[in-house]
Amino acid sequence: MVIVIENIEFLFRKLLNEKIITLIISILNILIAYRVYRFTKKDVNPKLSVKSTFEDSENEYSKSVNKELLEINFETRGFPKIQHNTKLWKLTIENNGELPATNVVLDYSITIKKGDFDFGIDEADILNKRFIDYKTINRTEKFDYIAPDSKKVLKVLYIQGEFPCADLKVKKLKSDEITFIKKEIKIDTYEHPEFSMIVDGPHERKLFGI
Repeated sequence: MVIVIENIEFLFRKLLNEKIITLIISILNILIAYRVYRFTKKDVNPKLSVKSTFEDSENEYSKSVNKELLEINFETRGFPKIQHNTKLWKLTIENNGELPATNVVLDYSITIKKGDFDFGIDEADILNKRFIDYKTINRTEKFDYIAPDSKKVLKVLYIQGEFPCADLKVKKLKSDEITFIKKEIKIDTYEHPEFSMIVDGPHERKLFGI
């Protein structure tokens, strides 16, 4: 009787151990399959990225590109009284993946800044010079299709030194396949080139629109 009970216990333990081993193997197989799925799913999606550049406009200009700027009065304190040769600010969307991106949506903004400061004992004494947000331009661009190893180039602004600086931010970039950017990030900053070569006080005052 004792031998029978011992045999039953042995068989039960053996069966239990086999079930545990089988369960562990099943869990490992599921984890491996999930990791492979995530890797392949990520790999077969398009790969979109954005970059910003400045170029000489070569006498090119478009009011439709600058339509929001045309509504701003830059003849006020805080905006430069010195202009520069026209620069074209561009934003490029590239698909570096092996598959196309469809129904692409890009939300971006340009925040125009103005100079701000405090006066000391008189207007010749300028203190606490800084840039503050003045106006934000929001835009949305949509593309039905961006092929692999191709790009779309957007004209952001034609700039002649109307404002001291501006930030270009992407708020969202997505396609039907995947969302690439869902939290606002700063892509680039424009700064009036004269700020890096200030000669004297009067020069600086002109850049701050005084």
